[in-house]
Amino acid sequence: MEITRTRAGILFGALMSAACGSDGGVTMVTDAGPAARWLVRTAEEPPGDRCPDGGISVRAGLDDGAGGGIAFDGELQEGEVQDVAYICNGSDGSDGSDGSDGSDGSDGSDGSDGVPVVVDLVELEPGERCEFGGSLVRVGLDDGDGDGTAGDEILQEGEVDSTHELCRQTRPPTVATGLLARPTNTTCTAIGTSRTQGVALERAFPDITLQQPVGMVIDPSGNRWYAIEQQGRVMTFPAAGASTATIALDLTDQVFSGYENGLIGITFHPTDGSVFLYFTEHETRTGFEARQVLARYDVRVDGTIDRTTEERLLVIPQSKPDHNGGALQFGPDGFLYVSVGDGGDFPATTPQDPFDLNGKILRIDVDPPGALPYAIPPSNPFVGGGGAPEVFALGFRNPWRMAFDPATDELWVGDVGLTSYEELDRVVAGGNYGWDTMEGNHCRQEDIVADGTCSTTGFVTPEFEYKHAFGCAITMGYPYRGSAIPEMVGKIVYGDFCQGMVWAYDPATGSNRFVVDRLGTVSSFARDADGELYMLDWFLGTIHKLVPEADPGMPERLSMTGCVDPADPLRAAEGAIPYTVNASFFSDDAYKQRYLFLPEGETIFPASNGNLVVPPGSVLMKTFDFEGQRAETRILQKHEDGEWSMYSYQWLPDQSDAILIDTPVDTNVNGHDWTLPGRDQCVQCHSTPAGVSIAMSFQQLDAVGYYPETGQWANQIDTLEAIGAFRFTPPAELDDLPEMPDPYDPTASLDDRARSWLNTNCAYCHRPGGSGYGPADYRFGNTLLETNVCDQNPIGSKFGIIDAKVIAPGDPDRSMLYQRISRTDSYRMHPYRNTVDEPGRELIGAWIRSLEGCD
Repeated sequence: MEITRTRAGILFGALMSAACGSDGGVTMVTDAGPAARWLVRTAEEPPGDRCPDGGISVRAGLDDGAGGGIAFDGELQEGEVQDVAYICNGSDGSDGSDGSDGSDGSDGSDGSDGVPVVVDLVELEPGERCEFGGSLVRVGLDDGDGDGTAGDEILQEGEVDSTHELCRQTRPPTVATGLLARPTNTTCTAIGTSRTQGVALERAFPDITLQQPVGMVIDPSGNRWYAIEQQGRVMTFPAAGASTATIALDLTDQVFSGYENGLIGITFHPTDGSVFLYFTEHETRTGFEARQVLARYDVRVDGTIDRTTEERLLVIPQSKPDHNGGALQFGPDGFLYVSVGDGGDFPATTPQDPFDLNGKILRIDVDPPGALPYAIPPSNPFVGGGGAPEVFALGFRNPWRMAFDPATDELWVGDVGLTSYEELDRVVAGGNYGWDTMEGNHCRQEDIVADGTCSTTGFVTPEFEYKHAFGCAITMGYPYRGSAIPEMVGKIVYGDFCQGMVWAYDPATGSNRFVVDRLGTVSSFARDADGELYMLDWFLGTIHKLVPEADPGMPERLSMTGCVDPADPLRAAEGAIPYTVNASFFSDDAYKQRYLFLPEGETIFPASNGNLVVPPGSVLMKTFDFEGQRAETRILQKHEDGEWSMYSYQWLPDQSDAILIDTPVDTNVNGHDWTLPGRDQCVQCHSTPAGVSIAMSFQQLDAVGYYPETGQWANQIDTLEAIGAFRFTPPAELDDLPEMPDPYDPTASLDDRARSWLNTNCAYCHRPGGSGYGPADYRFGNTLLETNVCDQNPIGSKFGIIDAKVIAPGDPDRSMLYQRISRTDSYRMHPYRNTVDEPGRELIGAWIRSLEGCD
């Protein structure tokens, strides 16, 4: 910042501002050419109405030739003046002839003869205080107040009596490129690998890709894997060294597949080698849409499954084709345990009806005497009556996966919640786990969580729960009893389908540890003969194994990362390329600074779909600031394997540095509530379907940005091309992509502005393969019909609104989209904010009111 000072020797009285008011308000000023500089002119003020005893006037403005002045002549003409402050001798400031009330915080003292007035003029770079830059004028007496040094002609903080901000109203003219050369980056590159928790996920069978895998088990010999694909195929391959998978059984002509339906369960009999499958069929009877089938098959010597040997054990009708459960596990007692979902009805009555098999964990004996398909274990809770004898435990919504701990014989179940909480349950015989009276530890009222409004008597509370801010569908894994990762032994490994993360819960301490993020979709886990664990990625169709990995560790302090100046962490390192975006994610009104660091010699790949693919080694850094007080800096690193890691640093109150955090932190910065995410929260937005980096797209970066190094404004795409940051000239078809406007630009169309806002604030989850519920697709460029939400029934809560729709054309009050962006409770969208984006809410409300239909 450039500082200009001038001084005048005159007695100090009270300080007032003609243009801003003495409290230091902002005056918007006209634009100026890039060479215009702020000037200050002082003059004696004779006694009069403004200053009864006389005083001094301080004028500030741009040397831009406005109002008939001469531009760039170093003189401040009257037409160029943008702000005036008056310092009056012996006045208490109450006359305020500029229209202010005269209150300026001064004590009205007369001062002392000969004490000079000092004026500081500080140029403000474009940023939060002044979007397009401006000037800060500070005025005070050189009297040594506030531990200052009297008579040194320097205005210390304690000597300041008034500040005046002057901000440019419009952006200065742009130039061809904001940078003259690509910055040299020798300090800020990706550190270590994408996994820094001591555990990694490595591709177990690199040559095998499955189609929507949802389960995998090893046969009793431990030599062959069997994986089920949701559409109805069972694939098999050797446990070691497999390069291809073959079809063991094809039920695609029989299985009803889609959304939560399909072939969803598999397990082997522990001794006779037969295999059990659980799948969805169409149901043709009136009143039923689907039925769940548990069937048993023989396995041939060649490893294929003999379809002709199908023996049906259970056929369970459901009124809706979702919430199916489907987990199959043989317990240490030799009995088969089967998880069954509530069938999708809402309100759900089946989980609390002990005579209905939906919403339950069942236990049956599949080796009965005689010809029966199964028998009832004599210790089942309802053998003596009061419920269906197959029921082992009740009160579940969608117990998607379950597993026994071979060391303790305990049964662990992951039950998928509705709108707010996911739960991990330790299941006991006869236990009632509360759905749909409870969701996690929380009471429900109609279709929303309303704590404290129900009786919890007789319910077993979850062992652990997590909010939907961390995911949306739990996938139970296994208690780890392998030997490869000793620190994981005894911990319950589980994941989240939506967010692609894996955690480890420690029953001994109640602690929950973030283990690793895959950035895909965790559909199921598997355990081999040695107790080692595997994970299936439904979206990618890949199989991954949990393996130990040395933790290289991120530096504890931001100043040690190489991404900021270690001597002044407030400044980005020299290799930084600043950037902004057309449509910014709402972050509780925080001001954000963004930087890109490219590894030396590497370039960005401009894909024809508009994505700007940064090379391995790249780093993205974003800092959040509230009125000049930094709250957080986030760092995203792209590693050699193409995966990303994400970190959050919390700034110290004195702004000297920022400290690495691993778990979420709630704080308040300059009166603003702020939540710093843990590493497991970062990947919820920065997911694989959303492109991880999110902002690195042609549509977001095709904007004019400010470059502090040169003081110039320029188009960011043109600048990146000019400095050689692209591997090749961006394809011409990128110019044909629909332009994404700033959602708050009144010159853009209402529809484009609303769709831009939805793209940034919603589409990172609500897109194909994303973690959002249902088929919503808010990506910019889709037609309204292609969003799949117009006049559609909501999947989650309706908040008691009659005829609620996700978007009800013409009626925001019936639109769940509008309702959820208006809330601050656990139902808010997006969930990573503490306040409501009022301009965004008004924008979406106006857009919905303008809709006359879905065409």
